[in-house]
Amino acid sequence: MIADTLQQSQLQAPSSQRVPGELTPRGINARAQGGCLHCGLKLRATDDDGFCCAGCRVVHELIQSDGLDHYYDIRQADGVPVADYGDHIPDHKWLESLERDLDDSEGLHKLSMDIQGVHCTACVWLIEELFRRKGHGLRVLLNPLLGRLEVTVERGFELRAFVEEVERFGYLFGPARKEDERRHDELLIRLGICVALAANTMIFSAAIYLGLREGRVYSLLTQLNYA
Repeated sequence: MIADTLQQSQLQAPSSQRVPGELTPRGINARAQGGCLHCGLKLRATDDDGFCCAGCRVVHELIQSDGLDHYYDIRQADGVPVADYGDHIPDHKWLESLERDLDDSEGLHKLSMDIQGVHCTACVWLIEELFRRKGHGLRVLLNPLLGRLEVTVERGFELRAFVEEVERFGYLFGPARKEDERRHDELLIRLGICVALAANTMIFSAAIYLGLREGRVYSLLTQLNYA
């Protein structure tokens, strides 16, 4: 799917050849359909600036001003409106321990963080591109399903600046939660419950499969089987 997306984007004019502020083909189509220029959501009668919310307008302007409008070429379907965090100011105190570990490290250092707001391949590309533009960064791995971002960097990497820049685009970082083992345990428990229920159903059906067709035992097992 990613390969098909990139192949389609190559048929369009590269982002670097667009005039600043020029709409991408997706933006032109969104305007023709009466949708938000950023996420494609149907506009209300009061939305007279081309955006469904202030968040979408701000992020759209940031994407174009920073030369990241290839984001719209990669994204196939309509997006999701930018999350509204209101007056919430992210607390980045949790970054202090990561910064200390990075300052004390020698050579390459691996950092893990949780991230919210990643919805599609275009989101992944945008965050990876912002990481690529930073110095002293070697590798970035983003798992949208788990909401986990892992980066491999050198000691001079500006971690706080990277986090703050990504959050300008509507994403939200947080410390990596130590829940991976608990998640695995929960999956095993659910699997065990499913196996137990399936085994019980098979036991109740065994007598019927062996030829029992009438009587009180047959009626009891049939009721238990469909309970």
